[in-house]
This record gives sequence, C-alpha cells and structure tokens, in this order.
Amino acid sequence: MVNNDELNLLGWTFSFDHALQGVDLSKVANTSECQSLERLFDIKHLHALRIDVKTKALSLNKAKLEMVIALRADISQVCGVSLEVFRGNSEAELKIEIMRARDLTDEIQEIGAKELSLVDLNEPDIISGTDIVLDHYVIEALGMAYDPYARAPGVEFETKLDEQVPSPFAKLESLLIKPKS
Repeated sequence: MVNNDELNLLGWTFSFDHALQGVDLSKVANTSECQSLERLFDIKHLHALRIDVKTKALSLNKAKLEMVIALRADISQVCGVSLEVFRGNSEAELKIEIMRARDLTDEIQEIGAKELSLVDLNEPDIISGTDIVLDHYVIEALGMAYDPYARAPGVEFETKLDEQVPSPFAKLESLLIKPKS
C-alpha cells in the first residue's frame, strides 16, 4: 500500500497558471530522490532519472492544459530469467490533460446511463489547488517504463523438454479402438 507521503517524495511542483502560458523544463532526480523511487518500485539501483516537461494551453476560456512528460531512467535490475543484475535504460512518455476543479463546466458531467466510449474515459485530470504536483505523474511514467521482469540483453528463456517423457495423449491413443480394415 502506498501512502501520500510516498507519492509526494520528490516535491516537484509548478503553478497551473504558469503552465497555461507554456512550460518547458527538465528535472534530474538527486541521489535521495532516486533512492526513494528505488524503494517505491523495489528497483535494484536507479542510477539516474531525468524528466522533460512541456505544457501548453488547450483552450483559453476553459483553462485546460496538456502536459507531456518524457522520462528517461538508467536502472540496474535483476534479470527475470538468469537472476543476474544488469544495467539498462527505460523510457516513457506520458500525455495528460489537466484542469482545475474551479474551472469545471458542464463539459464534464455525471455520466449516468449514457453509453461509454474511449473518449469518455479520457477525461482530464482535475487538480484541486493552484499547483501541479509532478511527483504523481513521474511515478506513473516510471511505472510505465520500468519492467520488473526484464531480461538482460541476449538472455533467452529456454525450455528443455526431456524426450523420454511421453505425451499425455500417447496413453489415450493406445486406448483408441482402431477400425478393422
């Protein structure tokens, strides 16, 4: 179970009003932030984490914005096949629409008995305050990028079947009554 303190572990925020004007920033996690994310995801070692954030207003009168987060992580993890530690890179891109709760209009309403489509399921994230907390989105992007069962480069999962073991259908085949010819 993840508590709110774990979700606010980076402390990366910026103003919604500033984001409406367009933000283009890069952040690099420091050692303690990387260690916090290691514990959260049970990562062997997070060597480096960089995020690039870009925002733009989608509509001026409704105060809705789009935020794109590109995440790059340098991770050491355990191979899901050989159990050896290997180092690799993980990347993800997350695109989110965001609105403030005070700016909600009739555009977002209770669905009721209406039939749902994929467009209905892609409603914007609603923030209650004036700041966008990047931590939640960074955690989501890292969750998309990180494969807990990744394979080290060149490692293949091989199954070796013992040729001595008969097929389970071999016994059934011997029970078949063969027609006389």
